Amino acid sequence: NPAFERITGYSEAEALGRNCRFLHGDDHDQPGLLILRQSIEDFGEARVTLRNYRKDGKLFWNELFVAPVHDESGMITHFVGVQNDISDQKRAEENLLHMATHDALTGLPNRSLLQDRISQSISHAERMQREVAVLFLDFDRFKNINDSLGHAAGDALISSMARRLRNAVRMVDTVARVGGDEFVIVLTDITRKSDITQVLSNLIEAIMQPVLVEGHDLSITASIGISTYPHDGRDVSSLLKNADTAMYRAKEAGRNGFRFYAQEMNADAVDRLRLENDLRSAIKKGD
Repeated sequence: NPAFERITGYSEAEALGRNCRFLHGDDHDQPGLLILRQSIEDFGEARVTLRNYRKDGKLFWNELFVAPVHDESGMITHFVGVQNDISDQKRAEENLLHMATHDALTGLPNRSLLQDRISQSISHAERMQREVAVLFLDFDRFKNINDSLGHAAGDALISSMARRLRNAVRMVDTVARVGGDEFVIVLTDITRKSDITQVLSNLIEAIMQPVLVEGHDLSITASIGISTYPHDGRDVSSLLKNADTAMYRAKEAGRNGFRFYAQEMNADAVDRLRLENDLRSAIKKGD
């Protein structure tokens, strides 16, 4: 009918007599197709969502309802199908999902998606006897740029740096933005420490190149902390916390550098926290 021709791009003459599978193209690995076949074999109804392809090759999402038709004696003579193009609905769903899992400014994964990526990397590393490296990166004195040039310039710089970070790592790695000027990079399939140091070299080189923002050539540096699975933690929370701790050590050491996590860092942090609490308590008591 005209609706079929409009949705698929195929004319009546091109479609009549053909198995409807031609709309699937080469995309045969779909759960909906299995449900559809089973329902037809069982002479039942089915409602499925399929990826179909127009005559010009463009994907459209098809909501298909198929039901058997009986004659006067109750015998099934044929099936009738009703399809709806739900591509706009699917695009809206995908946009909502992207907004929930990605940073609005840079388009990079946000903290929620990052945690899922680290968890997946740990599972893979455990199976393959590999390592995972988590790099916590914070730009040095970034607040000075916001204060002097404004937040628009700061956002432009963050966007430029996000693209550089993404280009400095492998396709299988993850770069996520977790705060104002804080990024986390997840390196998967690590077999030796040199794999990490090579990426660190690429990152530092990319960051050090000046960025033209609103007529200003801006140069910036970063402090990076690194933790690895399984040596520095066996879960998402531990790896992030320890990489963050190592990053602050890099800042304390003069910024513009990196530090690998070491267990004594946590002990020092606990001692420092205890000392700060003792000082606050002493001030309150007037000691």
